[in-house]
Amino acid sequence: MEHDHGGHLMSDLSPIIKQISFAEQSLLQQRRIDSGGANSTGSSGTSMGVIFTGNFHHSVPNHLIFDGQLRPADKLLWQVLRAFISNPQMPGYVPSREELSAAMVCSAPTVANSRATLRINRWMTFCRTVRDELQRFVGDVYLLHEEPLSLADTLELDSGYVQFLEAQVSGASAGKANRNLASQVLAQISALESTPRSPTQLESMEDRLREAVFGKRTLITTSEEFDSHVKNFNTALTDAEDEKIALNEVMRASEEPLESHDKNFNAGQNSHVKNLNTAFDKNLADKENSLHGSEKNIFYPRSIGSSSININKYITTRARKGIHPSTEPARRHDADLDKPLAECLTASHLGWLVADTTQPMLFLWEVYRTNIPVIGRVLLGLGEEARRDVMCQLFGRMIFNVKHPGTEPIRNIVSFTKALVDRRRDNVMMLDEWGQMVKEAIEDGEPHFLIGHGDLP
Repeated sequence: MEHDHGGHLMSDLSPIIKQISFAEQSLLQQRRIDSGGANSTGSSGTSMGVIFTGNFHHSVPNHLIFDGQLRPADKLLWQVLRAFISNPQMPGYVPSREELSAAMVCSAPTVANSRATLRINRWMTFCRTVRDELQRFVGDVYLLHEEPLSLADTLELDSGYVQFLEAQVSGASAGKANRNLASQVLAQISALESTPRSPTQLESMEDRLREAVFGKRTLITTSEEFDSHVKNFNTALTDAEDEKIALNEVMRASEEPLESHDKNFNAGQNSHVKNLNTAFDKNLADKENSLHGSEKNIFYPRSIGSSSININKYITTRARKGIHPSTEPARRHDADLDKPLAECLTASHLGWLVADTTQPMLFLWEVYRTNIPVIGRVLLGLGEEARRDVMCQLFGRMIFNVKHPGTEPIRNIVSFTKALVDRRRDNVMMLDEWGQMVKEAIEDGEPHFLIGHGDLP
């Protein structure tokens, strides 16, 4: 502040003057650009410089404000991150830990804890870790959402999401609230009866209206329900029709003669496969072509999923009417494919499947890559031997499909696995010929499925 000649205080106008000068230079620069381009004929067009002198305002999602699973610091972190992004044409920003701590008036550990909470609740999605040329840690890249992302989409973008939850549960550095929250999310993932998928736009609109009226969102979106869900606002895996289909498949796979599989696997669903615009990963398609001569001989759909739980938004159990949910086109994300398939299996407690004798067939898991963490959680309810039997049977079924072009593949991998788990728990599941061959390939080093039984062309 300064005094004028009469002794009165004068405001320091330098910030305003600087902005006025900046606007002046911008107008001159724009005129030079126009003069060298479309307006080179001497157009009399004029522009205007405008400087906003008020407070900047940011909108906050209503659901964020009333999210009972977030603490005040968690909500403040979301708002601070969003406030740092002011230009819609440049939606990214790289705030430092010091900037976030200063803006939130809190410590760095509080920022880290809130960031973990937002990731658990899927308000943020981890994308990748960045390192410099000397492999020194630089930072992480996240997506910030205006509402919690679905479980299926999270698994598509963040293949380590389930492992992150497990680390939160077992890690000493995680706070008690995050440990409890992550534990509840894992429990709901382990209890999934069907493959998670992404909600449709219509379903998302219904969720928002339901939240506005009833204050409650739906649960995890899976591939299970085929009937109307409008009458039941709290759908929680009530329709068992898809599981019955999967159970019938499992029973046929383990009890019927091998030669009858061609016509019985997923019977009655053939019409859904013919008319789909499938999106095959090129490498997988090439491998399939080399096995069958043409990709039309075999179809590997990858179901898409969603999430939210009473405690963790968006886990719903609905499917699009008229479309079998598990036949939706597969999607690929390069960031997810950066991780070797064997590493994905190992991270999901399935590393024992990776052996020299099974390596030639491991690519079959590629189409189910995003569901591998879910399968790993579903199997944790069994003992070690029982888990191995279920996975050998499941892997054997995949190999059978490859060895017998034209047979129906597993459409709903999570539902199929859950049916196998239930039968194994009831001691009524026995390994068929193909499941036994996988088991021998792993335990005895005998890859029987690579010879005989309809050799690959």
